[in-house]
Amino acid sequence: MQKALSPKPLLCAFAALPLLLWAQPPVAAGPNTNFTVTDNKDGPIGANTTAADLRRIFGASHVVDKQLPGAEGEMSDGTVVKAGSPDELDIFWTDKARTHPAIISIAGQGSHYRTAVGNIGVGTTVADLVKKNGGKPIHFSGFDWDYGGAISDWGGGPLGKACGDKSHIRLQLGHAPGADSKMSDTEIKSVEGEQQVSSSAPALRKLRPFVREITVGF
Repeated sequence: MQKALSPKPLLCAFAALPLLLWAQPPVAAGPNTNFTVTDNKDGPIGANTTAADLRRIFGASHVVDKQLPGAEGEMSDGTVVKAGSPDELDIFWTDKARTHPAIISIAGQGSHYRTAVGNIGVGTTVADLVKKNGGKPIHFSGFDWDYGGAISDWGGGPLGKACGDKSHIRLQLGHAPGADSKMSDTEIKSVEGEQQVSSSAPALRKLRPFVREITVGF
C-alpha cells in the first residue's frame, strides 16, 4: 500500500525585515475590518500587538488563548483569532505574557488573505506560483515530514524578494487528500522526505500541490 503524503505546519524563526500581507475584507468577525498585517503599527497585527489588543480589534468572542502545536511535536503559547473560519489566524508568541507575536499562521481553506506581492493565498497552485515567479522554477522540501512542502528557493525569480530568505513571509505547500492514490511508489518517493523537489518534477502533475499555509514572522 502506498504511503499517503501528509504535510505538516511549517513553524520556524524569521528575520525582522519589512513585509506586507493584505487581504480582501468581505468577512468581518469583529468590530475591525482591517486585515492588513505588517511588522509595524500600520495594521491591526504588528510586532508589538498583544493578545489584549487582539480582543479589542476582533472582539473578545473571536479570540482564544491556547497551546498550539508546532514542529516536531512541540507545543507553544498561542492565540487563535476567528477559530474554524476560513480567515482563522493562529498566532505564536515570543513570551508567555503574549505581548510580542513571533509567527502568524494562515491556513484556512477559502481564506481571503493574500500577499501584497504576487496576490498569493491559500490554494494558489504551484503552476500559478511558477507563472507569478516569471516562469522560474521553485524548489521545496519533500512532503511527509515536519517541514514538508516548505519552499526553499525561487530560482532567481521575482517572488524570491517577497517570499525568500530575507523576507517575513514563508509559504508551505500541500496537496489534497488522496491525490497520491494514482501515483506509483517511485513517484511518491521522488517528492517525499528530506530532499529538495523541483516544481518541474513529473510526479507533481498528478499530485497538483498548492499553497496550504502562509506564515508571517516578526
